[in-house]
Amino acid sequence: MACRGSQIDRLRLVSRQDLAKFGVLGQLAADEAGVLRAVAPGDNLDPEAGVRVAPGRVQFGLTIGEIDAMEHRRLELLARIDAGEINVF
Repeated sequence: MACRGSQIDRLRLVSRQDLAKFGVLGQLAADEAGVLRAVAPGDNLDPEAGVRVAPGRVQFGLTIGEIDAMEHRRLELLARIDAGEINVF
């Protein structure tokens, strides 16, 4: 089991760019018969929407606001750890 300190160190390494990957968690695309099939996630069609629908495609992911909130919580947690409000060992 990893020590909590190393887990906190890993949390410190998370970048805003890393979190942006949560913008597209899944994507479906219509095949030649029009059936939606899972495909590799592509570019985010609309960062303001969690579910995005375009001709022949559907995407699922976090909105930019949700990603911003996740980053805020990450930074707040690290600040509380650094201030000694939360003990890790």
